[in-house]
Amino acid sequence: MSYPSDPEDFLDTAPADLSKLRVALSPDLGFAPTSQMIRRVFAARVAKLQPYLAVAEEDQPDLTTAARVNWVIRCLQYLGSQKTHYAEHKEKLSPNVRLNYEQALELSVEDVAEAFRENGALHREVDRFFGDYDVLIVPGATVTPFPKEDHYPKAVDGVELETYVAWAGLTNALSTTGNPVVALP
Repeated sequence: MSYPSDPEDFLDTAPADLSKLRVALSPDLGFAPTSQMIRRVFAARVAKLQPYLAVAEEDQPDLTTAARVNWVIRCLQYLGSQKTHYAEHKEKLSPNVRLNYEQALELSVEDVAEAFRENGALHREVDRFFGDYDVLIVPGATVTPFPKEDHYPKAVDGVELETYVAWAGLTNALSTTGNPVVALP
């Protein structure tokens, strides 16, 4: 995708044979805070799909460390990208940008090394997982829409979240693995 391509090349694709697909289903990847409403809708939707698949079972790779890995890498990215802004006018930065930047300053070399070591382990875990499955289906979001003025939900079903990105645990975990992800409404 990093080179020019003709969009017409993508229009003539062979139909997929769903009856051969091995599909893992997970409402939360085993750790992501996911609202009960999203869980109910997800279960209803995948129930309609399951009869057409070779394998459709609840399973997920072990991504329990992905939130921490994602947070450390995110903080490092903010440290690199916001240095000048932070030095010249940190009061104008959003609280979330300041939080990421300041937490990056508190990371030790060991914290960073551990995050990168664990990131490699996450990649290996996903490779192992996809030896058994062709597709992993998860909800596209963990919460129902919320007012844009809130910026992010502070809790899911009454359980307070640790960080402002915790509500996007599914997205962050899968992005951290570096694998292709498609979100469908």
